Amino acid sequence: MPTDPISDYDDEIDLRAIFQTLWKARKVILIVTLAAAVAAFAMSSFSPKQYAASAIVAITNPRYLLQFDPRIETVSADKIQVNAKAYLGLATSDAVLAQLLEAPETATLMDGTGTLEDLRAMLEAKAGTDPSLVMLTVTDTDPARAAAVANAWAELYVAYIGNVYGQNQQTQAFFESQGVARKADYDTAQRALEEFLGNNSVNKLQREIADRQTLINQYEAEQTTSRGHSLSQQLQNRRQILTGYYSELAIIEQLLDDARTLREQVQYESASTAANTGNALALLLLRSQAFAGDAGANVQLQISLAQSAEPITTADVDSLIAVLESRQVKTQVRIDTLAAQLLTDPQVSAEELSQDDPISQLIEQYSNEALALTAQLEAEQARQRELTQARDLTWETFTTVARKAEEARIATASGNGEVSLASRASVPTEKVGPKRALNTALAGMLGLMLSAFGALAMNWWRNDKADSLH
Repeated sequence: MPTDPISDYDDEIDLRAIFQTLWKARKVILIVTLAAAVAAFAMSSFSPKQYAASAIVAITNPRYLLQFDPRIETVSADKIQVNAKAYLGLATSDAVLAQLLEAPETATLMDGTGTLEDLRAMLEAKAGTDPSLVMLTVTDTDPARAAAVANAWAELYVAYIGNVYGQNQQTQAFFESQGVARKADYDTAQRALEEFLGNNSVNKLQREIADRQTLINQYEAEQTTSRGHSLSQQLQNRRQILTGYYSELAIIEQLLDDARTLREQVQYESASTAANTGNALALLLLRSQAFAGDAGANVQLQISLAQSAEPITTADVDSLIAVLESRQVKTQVRIDTLAAQLLTDPQVSAEELSQDDPISQLIEQYSNEALALTAQLEAEQARQRELTQARDLTWETFTTVARKAEEARIATASGNGEVSLASRASVPTEKVGPKRALNTALAGMLGLMLSAFGALAMNWWRNDKADSLH
């Protein structure tokens, strides 16, 4: 009983049995292979010829970047990194193909009934060896039409990329409309400023303030002249008082020296009657000078001579020294206070004297009026500054937008974009299909494989049926 290679597959593959089965069916396999190859050859021979036309689009950075005004920055290409796959996706997008479908070059190709999917089946977008190059290929039976559609596709693609990533007519129209609006704002601000300048009272207020200030200066000069004598008299009186204090201080210092000398005599001299009498008289004289002056000293001296002199002690002299030192300190304080007043009090006194002075009242009145006028002037000037700044701001905005509009217009007219048409498609002369040799070979290989598997399957089926009968 012959071995079935299919049934024994799970245990062991017998290649010899497989080759024997295929050899037995060699005629069928050969016929099927030849039939498939002949059919493919015939179909390829009678199929219309296909021609492929390709246009190349280059993705490049702008050659130059217009920048009339840096306040509205035009972003350069090196700051925007776009994936090359995005460009390929846009090439076959519905937006681009919808425009291509309506183009005159595709009117005869689609015959008015084609869809986007039909058109997409004829197109191919792929990157070149350099990712910055995009190759747009159109396949058609008419070589001239294939080239025309490829060029139309490339032009629409470049224009579409320019609208998406670069300067375009929409950008230009936007800046132009903004320029018109900003010019209207400037005209309004300029008219408001002109109306204010025609009706404002800045000059009038400045003249009135100057008049008030002139009157104030005149009255102050007159007041200063009339007050000079009084102030001079006050200063003279205070200087005389200060001179008296200085004289008193000198006398006290002299008495202190005499008292300290007397103390030394009392402390170190012998206690004789003559010495005691002299010391007592000296102490009496110092006390009379310290408390009563020179006249009092003469009277007191006459009284003391009629009495017997008693011995004095250092304590008596120390008490006199303490009194003199206290008077010295108080006199020095008075001198310091009066000297300071000579520098400050005359001005203060002048202000105090001016409170009830009629001239001072007029000066105060005109000063208040000048302050009120100054407040009005500041309000008017603040309003003028606001209107001027508003006018200047609208002018700067208008000039900036106008520069950007001109920049967009030049960029649009120059076509200075990131994508440009690098190479237009020419009419192809060599067909790209159908490929009869390749199609024939592929069909023959397919027929060979199908017939071989069919032969193995039929052999397995017969053996399985025979086993079931036994």
